[in-house]
Amino acid sequence: MWRISEVKSDGWSNLKKYYWAAVLVSLVAAILGSGSGGGSIGGVIGKIGDLDEIIGMFLDKSIALISLSIILPIILLILAAGAAVDIFIGGPMLVGRCRFYCESRAREGSAGIERVFWSFGCGSYLNIVKIMFFKNLRLFLWTLLLVIPGIYKSYEYAMIPYILSENPDMDSRDVFAASKEMMEGNRFHLFLTQLSFVGWDILGVLLCCIGTIFVRPYYEAVETEVYMRLRGGDTVKTDGEMEVIPVKEDENDAGY
Repeated sequence: MWRISEVKSDGWSNLKKYYWAAVLVSLVAAILGSGSGGGSIGGVIGKIGDLDEIIGMFLDKSIALISLSIILPIILLILAAGAAVDIFIGGPMLVGRCRFYCESRAREGSAGIERVFWSFGCGSYLNIVKIMFFKNLRLFLWTLLLVIPGIYKSYEYAMIPYILSENPDMDSRDVFAASKEMMEGNRFHLFLTQLSFVGWDILGVLLCCIGTIFVRPYYEAVETEVYMRLRGGDTVKTDGEMEVIPVKEDENDAGY
């Protein structure tokens, strides 16, 4: 179990070395959809469910059915495009963002803003897309049961993007099992860690929501600290031509 004050202190200490790069990375990742959290599936179904209400506000019932046959395909096409962007770009961008923070922490400096696009060139793009899609699908299905199971599972799956950022070719069953094992007994503590940022979130909203752009990297750096403690060890697993970058003397990677 980690101390919240300790991970926040370490996270901020590391973040100061690459803060402005982190702001850009978090902003780009958010714009391209990695902040969707619950995934595209629930959002699409929810929007479709509101369609009749939207049409009813602007059209008489007598012409609603006629208009629906014209409007519905257009709306469905827009929703499908949004879902595709979230699945094929949003999820990989989230994994790339995690990669950036893990590498930057290890390098003690920015790993490069381009690392947010790491998933697209790591050689296992489709595996990342598949696992992130099923992560969001499972969350949506669990949420259908009741809100509480969905929240519970969201914490169980919390480390999946980080695991993929080091193991992009890992089997989906192993990824889900690894995240579950890492979060066993730690779900509520992660919730408390997130809760400790409420003051910062309120401040960001008070600053016309612009402040959240500058606060977000702090939270993501702290979340990276949590992952590294749950993972064990301080080296970043690498791919291709990259070299292992040790933070401490122990250069052994922890297995999953």
